[in-house]
Amino acid sequence: MTYVGTFLKIIDNTGGCNALCIKIFSNSKLGKPGNVVLVAIKSVLTNKKIAYSRKKKVYKGTIRKCLLIRVSYFLNRKGNYNVKFSSRGVALIGRWDLPIGSRIFGPVQYESRVGKYLRVSMLAEGTF
Repeated sequence: MTYVGTFLKIIDNTGGCNALCIKIFSNSKLGKPGNVVLVAIKSVLTNKKIAYSRKKKVYKGTIRKCLLIRVSYFLNRKGNYNVKFSSRGVALIGRWDLPIGSRIFGPVQYESRVGKYLRVSMLAEGTF
């Protein structure tokens, strides 16, 4: 379940590693795939090849909007089967609801493709 205070994994190539959920932009308290979430970046990937700060896309301690892509609980679908991932994953979005990163690692849940964030799911490796 994804609530306020849940740690999430950033699964795009912006440089962020872990994030903490601050707010869920929906009418329910539970975050579902396709919801927009406000997060605080808790840790970033350190790479010594990136020497200049202008090349970094995300810094530790910043607050960003994210799209919830994977959830770690069972989702019921048609045909009487359930889908579950092992971790919670988000992709950072910026101005005009466009993704900040250029790649998304791993598959995307089908429920997150519905809506105006189709561009984010097109960057992923596949849909599950």
